[in-house]
Amino acid sequence: MAAAVLALSGCGAASSTFPATTAAAAVTTTQAATTAAATSTAPAATALPAVKVQGSGSQSVASLQKFADDVAGRISQLTTQCWTVAADRILQTYTEDGRRTFLKAVAAAPNAGQYGLEWSSGDTFVNVSWAELGSSYACPHVTGGTAPKFPAQVDAALVVYRLSGRLKGSPINAKDTAKSYPLLCDTFGDGSGAADAAESSLTAAQKAALSQLTTSSAATFTATSESAGVLKLTGQARPAVSVFLEADLCIDRIDS
Repeated sequence: MAAAVLALSGCGAASSTFPATTAAAAVTTTQAATTAAATSTAPAATALPAVKVQGSGSQSVASLQKFADDVAGRISQLTTQCWTVAADRILQTYTEDGRRTFLKAVAAAPNAGQYGLEWSSGDTFVNVSWAELGSSYACPHVTGGTAPKFPAQVDAALVVYRLSGRLKGSPINAKDTAKSYPLLCDTFGDGSGAADAAESSLTAAQKAALSQLTTSSAATFTATSESAGVLKLTGQARPAVSVFLEADLCIDRIDS
């Protein structure tokens, strides 16, 4: 049987203030993939006062302002607009308390880092990469507060689901391309950083392993550190996905 080990690494903003991730959930990949692909509507939510997102220097935060406005009053838009984030993560993060904390955070001045801007409120940290800020609708990475621990099974499963869909010609979204959203880390394969080329050169065995992990009802995820984890079939060493990340996930290794 083909086997795969994937390691994923983040392309987004990292922060030394992220709460450490502890080890992890065991849920089926099939369930997570369904959640990841969903365009489900969040439960009816109380409208909250809109806030003005505070920026840093000349960097525009208009794309995050759109997101924040939806957090305040159009919560159902989040799962449809932010298809790169697992729907379960969004729904668990943006409870009423989570929404209030998020809005309080982005209404204060952020800190600028190498990879983007970071806002905080209490133990909640909101990171937005420069690339997201430059998009038309920024989808932030949120840790702490009501947000699920990161990484979680839904995060790893979503990346596997997206890559498998791309390879089969049925991406989760028409915009989900290797050029716009690389899912293979710079360290993938020979470490050359040619993620686009690496995706097109995956072997049949690697593709089969991705597909198996996506469709299996017996996959579990274990976080091995605050920036890594393994998705694999229960009780088997392979196929498995090793994930390494910062704020976003990308695949570092596939052993088959």
